[in-house]
Amino acid sequence: MLEKLFTIDSSEEVEQALSSGRKLLEGKFYDRAMVEFRKALQLDQEIAMPVILDIYSQSSGDPAALVSLGTNLLSYDQNNVELINILANAYRKQESYEQAKKLYKRCLEVDPRNEFATYNLAATIAKTDYEDNNAVSAVKPFEDLTDFKLPELELAPEALQEIYEASKPELEAGEAEGTVDASGPSFVDSILSDEPAEAPEAAAPEEEASATPVEPGKIDLQRLQQEVEERASEPERIPTYLLNMAIYCMHERDYDTARALFEGLLKNDSHNVDLRCFLLCAIAEQGHPDKARELLSKLLQAQPTHRYGLVNYGILLRRQGKSSQARVIFFQLARLLEHSQGDYSLDRFLSLAQEELQKGNTKKAAEMLTPLVDELADALLVLKLSQLHLDNKAYEDALQALRRAIRLAPRLPEVIKARHQFHQVLAEEAENAISKDDLSRAAALLEQAISVKKDKVSLKKLIVLHTKDENENRVAELKKTLSEVETKERSRQIAEKVKEAEAHIAAGDPVRALKFYEDAINIEPRTELYKQMLAAAEQLGRPELAEKLTNWFHEQREEWNRKQHENEEPPEDN
Repeated sequence: MLEKLFTIDSSEEVEQALSSGRKLLEGKFYDRAMVEFRKALQLDQEIAMPVILDIYSQSSGDPAALVSLGTNLLSYDQNNVELINILANAYRKQESYEQAKKLYKRCLEVDPRNEFATYNLAATIAKTDYEDNNAVSAVKPFEDLTDFKLPELELAPEALQEIYEASKPELEAGEAEGTVDASGPSFVDSILSDEPAEAPEAAAPEEEASATPVEPGKIDLQRLQQEVEERASEPERIPTYLLNMAIYCMHERDYDTARALFEGLLKNDSHNVDLRCFLLCAIAEQGHPDKARELLSKLLQAQPTHRYGLVNYGILLRRQGKSSQARVIFFQLARLLEHSQGDYSLDRFLSLAQEELQKGNTKKAAEMLTPLVDELADALLVLKLSQLHLDNKAYEDALQALRRAIRLAPRLPEVIKARHQFHQVLAEEAENAISKDDLSRAAALLEQAISVKKDKVSLKKLIVLHTKDENENRVAELKKTLSEVETKERSRQIAEKVKEAEAHIAAGDPVRALKFYEDAINIEPRTELYKQMLAAAEQLGRPELAEKLTNWFHEQREEWNRKQHENEEPPEDN
């Protein structure tokens, strides 16, 4: 009786330890949380582990600390698939993708049918941040696709059906149903027959080609062209009609006619990646899936963000039983479609964003364009986006867009001007932060400023700020950068002086040339400048000048070395 009164129920101790561990974990006291969890596990692992897993899976914080905590927990149950998966997710947050992949594979070794690990592994290979339920739901819609993904029809299906029916060949009495005239095989035909191809790009079937023979009784392409020309209100609308007819034929399983139409459209628009993709879909449906997959793969190597290419490549992979590879492709696609708000056509989506800009809906336009910044190819549009962010003081987004513009067109005058403007705005903001004693914000702003334009003033201010916060490594990096900037600036100034000196020597005026060499040496006493100065002096026919110039140069060099030593910069031996 007495023993019962003075003995604490172990389940109560477990609950106390778990409650304490939860609070410590929420407070980001990871080591102390692990002590409490360990206590609970030692008391009753069967009760404690599910609760700890639930707590751990919902926690957020320092990824490294969460990885350490998960590793400790795993020592109590090394084959716990749920824990291994959660730990792998923590590694992904830490961007330790290889370690995450190893753990997901370990999950699948224990439980080959584990859905979360299966999808998380593919998401990790694709370097996306989808996980668990979000990962499954992100790609399931694509895995359910059986037909190739094509654009929605712009024209009414009834109108297209009329054209299709009117384009069937008329047969004379006793004439067998035949095929469309073909003047020769297309470029894609030469690929499929494994004959040497004349075109330079195997992934781009863009050589001129006549219509391919179709199955008996299908379509007379000449009649179809005539029907389209009669019905299109304007000549510019003819390609739209033909594209819609090609898509309609794909829906109707008339792949021969679809292929012929896509090839015809490519003759006039040979670099259209959408048309190349759709043509390869038709080729796959004609019974050449391996060749179509090979060419789609090459297309995606050149255009890795092409959404139609990705979805249809994934569908082809699934048809051929390569579900794991397809899943990786679908994760890449899911991320890209998030950026374009579900639109497979980037050109169409960008047109909508441009319309918003023209209407003055800058906030809406910025929301549409920002996720796509790394796909944008128009430097001026990217600069416009950067300016929108700069006006709204969204400096990180502005910097990302500006960097993209610099990569696209570094010498474009508008880009150069934008770099200076961005730097000036952030330098002014940093000054305001310094005046308010917000030194960490000032340092962050100046770091962004020097990322697009490294100037001495900003670098020196950053050195002071990071010296105050005792960031010795960054101070050393900044001093090295400052030295490089100063050296580059001196070199530019010296080059200007030397150019003037050489011009005066060529004009027969060595006296004037000596003045410019003197200016150059005053900037930095380099040995090659001294030698050039002596050569100029020799032209005057006064040998006594050599000794005077030598003595003067050595004085300049000693003064330079003294100043370098005072600034704790090693003298440069040029």
